[in-house]
Amino acid sequence: MPRPALFTAFAMTLAMMAALAAPATAGDTEAANRLFVQSVKAWKEASALSVEDFMDRATAERRVELLGEVVSALERIVERHPGSDLAVRLIIGEKIGPLSLAGAKAALAAARAELEGTCAPPPTAECLFAAALNIARGIEDGETRAQALEDVAGAQADAGLFVDALETARGIDDVLFRVLALNLIADAQAKAGLFPEDVLATAHNIDDSVLRSAVLTAIRIDFSVAQAAAQANVGLYPKALETARGIEDREGRARALALVARAQAQAGLFTDALETAREIDDANKRVEALTHIAKAQAKARLFTDALKTARGIKDAEDREWVLRDIAEAQAGAGLFAAALETASGIGDTRHRQWALARIAAAQARAGLLAEALETARGFNDTFFQAFTLTSIAEVQDKPELVAEALETARKIEDAASRTWIITRIAEDRADPELFAEALAATRGIKSTVVRNFTLRSIAEAQARIGLLAATLKTARGIEDTRERAEALARIAVSLSK
Repeated sequence: MPRPALFTAFAMTLAMMAALAAPATAGDTEAANRLFVQSVKAWKEASALSVEDFMDRATAERRVELLGEVVSALERIVERHPGSDLAVRLIIGEKIGPLSLAGAKAALAAARAELEGTCAPPPTAECLFAAALNIARGIEDGETRAQALEDVAGAQADAGLFVDALETARGIDDVLFRVLALNLIADAQAKAGLFPEDVLATAHNIDDSVLRSAVLTAIRIDFSVAQAAAQANVGLYPKALETARGIEDREGRARALALVARAQAQAGLFTDALETAREIDDANKRVEALTHIAKAQAKARLFTDALKTARGIKDAEDREWVLRDIAEAQAGAGLFAAALETASGIGDTRHRQWALARIAAAQARAGLLAEALETARGFNDTFFQAFTLTSIAEVQDKPELVAEALETARKIEDAASRTWIITRIAEDRADPELFAEALAATRGIKSTVVRNFTLRSIAEAQARIGLLAATLKTARGIEDTRERAEALARIAVSLSK
């Protein structure tokens, strides 16, 4: 028997001998009985309490208080009334009714741990991250648990909590999701200008040699891409291009060049940006670069150049996304006829309607209310009517427009779309009743995935206008545990910033 265990057994033997040797008096027995009755009452009250979730701190505190009273009462029986029958039975570890001394101490320790997992209002980012981790770790399905922990690790990294993020990542059993978490952390560190030494050290511990090599390579590529982007963002374009061109991996090099082209375009260096875009040998990344160049040209009111760049995009879907943005920029510059002409050239109905909705909002901002309303009411699609009326109401701030937007939104058949519009109006008006209506509308969303996503969107809208209590209540209502954990982690990120 190890020495500590031998010592404990010896101490218990001495205590038992002392208890048995001490004569029990009527007063001892009566006092011990009173304490035991108190402890049973406190135990029953504590057992009847259930901590709902991480925000139910009051209940958690009460459980710790009651269980503390139980342990204290049982210890007083042993210490002050050692000759009593109750003391002897407690010392030898006997369970008396619902209680034993060891069981009460274990319950108190568990209650204290549960208390540590709750947040005092208003909750801090640190506490919300802890709550998100508790939820994630409590998921029974191994793969879902790993995904949730990956989500939380990524959020911690986004908040700059790299040490905590690494600890979370190391606790992911599934090696694939641990790798994904490490990539997220490395990317966040690279964006912050930090070389991901700790991430690389953790990646070195991956058992599978092929996977380990792939992860280490991916992390180094991500860092080089982020480094090129950072250099371009501070105007070091030759250095950024040198870094990007030095990336051996084709996809990584294309990513870096696209980011450099974007930075050049945002700085108004359109000729250089187009030249950089021509270097990209990945079609998707080249389209991404041209998209950002066209948007920047439109923002600079170089609409002819922007349209020329957009028309050089071969993929119709990508091209029409850019044309939408150009039409919006033209309208923002007051060139409504040109904007309408650009919109009319968009072949896809949905893209064209989005462009017209944005033009209507620009008309409203310019004080052309009649024209804006004519555009809004001209839609056959109820969603676009409601969206455009909402945009106009946000600009004009007229109660009758808000009422019309709401009335139209309530006619939208699709519950998710209806909820989105009502949430937008609720955020603009900072109206708790409209948020309640939006939450009620989510019950009509049949898809669990879409419903959970919509609830997250509502929580984020509430957070943006400072309704923290409402935000947390909405997040707590998300059924899917993974989504709920991620929602809390994202709220924590917003609080940390």
